[in-house]
Amino acid sequence: MKRVISPLIILLISILISCGNSSTGPSGPTGAVQYYPLTIGNTWDLQLSGIFTADSLPLQEISGEISWIITDDTTHSEGFQLFNWQETSIMEISIGGQTISTDTLICANYVTEVDSVIRAYDSPSVSIYRIWMKYPLTVGDWWYSDPEFPSRIMTVLSVDTSITVPAGSFNECVYIQQTEPEFPDSYVNYFYAPGVGPIKYIVHIEMIQSIYHSVAEMVDYSVL
Repeated sequence: MKRVISPLIILLISILISCGNSSTGPSGPTGAVQYYPLTIGNTWDLQLSGIFTADSLPLQEISGEISWIITDDTTHSEGFQLFNWQETSIMEISIGGQTISTDTLICANYVTEVDSVIRAYDSPSVSIYRIWMKYPLTVGDWWYSDPEFPSRIMTVLSVDTSITVPAGSFNECVYIQQTEPEFPDSYVNYFYAPGVGPIKYIVHIEMIQSIYHSVAEMVDYSVL
């Protein structure tokens, strides 16, 4: 059973991040950083719940927690500042109330704001980056987010959504949806609160005879 779900765990993490290529150095702060506050010590804690279904397999229930923390900063090989955005994900899988596996995944992204774009690098020495957000944000705007997945598109669906999560209620949230034409029934919905950052995301993946659906909601945060 664990072999069935593990590829989806990897897919879940990869879906959250999106890469491009540029030699341009960073500009000064812009509006994009209000949705990704880049200060050492910032933390976000989310709770995860969901399901995985597949033909001939019992329903698998997903639960867990996700923690993000900006641990420190460093310098890119091209000379600009990067922030180490570390993610720790703990995902528990159960069937009929009985836990069958627990997976822990830790990954680091090196994040900066460059020319109104939030970039995420795999390391301080590479030039390829993922595009987490572009600014300004206007409903209907879209961009390709990842050259490794060249058809992956991020589309701004709203800039004034109201969202309630365990950590509180937030207004004027940005709602961005990630899609790929090859998977027309799959999507990832992201919600960002100004001055706070990412507060909720929904992952829905439909593949041949299987469905994965999960919701992660912020339960606590500290933005300095």
